[in-house]
Amino acid sequence: MNSSRSIKPAIYFIFGVSILVLALLMNFHQGMQLTQSGLGYRESKNNAEVAEHLCTTTVESDKQLKEQLPCEWTDKEIWGQPTTDESSNNKSLLQVAEEHAHQIFAGKSVLVIGGSTSRDLAADFMHAVLPLELRHNVSLAWNASSVQGYELFPPIGKHETDFDRMYKKEVMFPLMNAGWNFTNLLEKSSGCRDCSSSYVNIDYFAELFGGNTRSASGITYEFSWKPDIFAPEADTDGFTHRFCPPNRRYDIVFIGRGLHDAAFKSDKLIEHSAVDTRFRRLAGLLKCFPETTLIILRTPYVTRSEKEQERLLNITESMINLARNGTFGLNRTLLIDGHLLTASTAHPESFDGHHYDSRVAQSVWRLIFFASAQFFVGVKLDGLSRANSFKESLGLHWQECGITAW
Repeated sequence: MNSSRSIKPAIYFIFGVSILVLALLMNFHQGMQLTQSGLGYRESKNNAEVAEHLCTTTVESDKQLKEQLPCEWTDKEIWGQPTTDESSNNKSLLQVAEEHAHQIFAGKSVLVIGGSTSRDLAADFMHAVLPLELRHNVSLAWNASSVQGYELFPPIGKHETDFDRMYKKEVMFPLMNAGWNFTNLLEKSSGCRDCSSSYVNIDYFAELFGGNTRSASGITYEFSWKPDIFAPEADTDGFTHRFCPPNRRYDIVFIGRGLHDAAFKSDKLIEHSAVDTRFRRLAGLLKCFPETTLIILRTPYVTRSEKEQERLLNITESMINLARNGTFGLNRTLLIDGHLLTASTAHPESFDGHHYDSRVAQSVWRLIFFASAQFFVGVKLDGLSRANSFKESLGLHWQECGITAW
């Protein structure tokens, strides 16, 4: 696979989304008045109206935005530093996407499946979906301690079962003070016994304001350590006994895989045909989720190892081709090309050859926040109308700019 040729689609995806996000939220921002009320805020529009406004604006503005969209890359929109300017006109386009994340995700449940690069996403999500004042308080606390969100869960031993010893307190405590509560999951379906890194002790779920089942503004975030493509027992057990029972509901299922397979598996095992077969089996398991669940796949990030890099490109190519062919489901699948994201101009450097600081996690979530706003409006509709809402907002109308939504 030609790595330089493959960079362009993900770059277009990111920039196309950022242009659209700005146009949607600039108009909305002016009409949103927030007043402090206890721990949270009272919005002038409820959460459903917020999301519907975003989607309606997309349809109305699409023709004009298509004419303006240059389909070119600018460094500051994805990797630019946060601004203290209160004017939406001067904020990074992708930073604007975060402003209403707490309304978009209110009452939602998120499941994240993967390894350490997926585990690193948690704190930056939990920070971004807080109401404005609480988000500001967490930022101040993190800055005072010189920590970032990706540091929430440092590497630990396989036999550690005391959850209080698993996290970095300087990152965790401000989140807990803002309303997040954490529960370690030590059950039969936890972790991945047939993975190369067979951790079974680091699964957990976290709830904001009581979680999505107990509060209209609550959010539930769940993580499961299952990093390997080639771990059929853990997948079957996890989906059958934990993720898919009728009493479980997820609005978003995020899967980030490939790095461990590139690092630990043999060349023959990760040939295209074998990788395709395993992803097709995963796609079969994903069918247990209703059509109202958004499926997000993220390809592996760039690695410094040349051998791993070649393997990662093969895995990335397989994931993209399968998603394009509808393998993971039509009208509800979003693919974020992590490899192209971390190979783009001005990208942050990996601090250890495999992992990245919070700038990468924040950029991934900004893309997801925007896609979610479009998708969750669509789920209120039925049949073809619901499907077209998502496809037209993120796929068909922006196809020439590399938006990868199916």
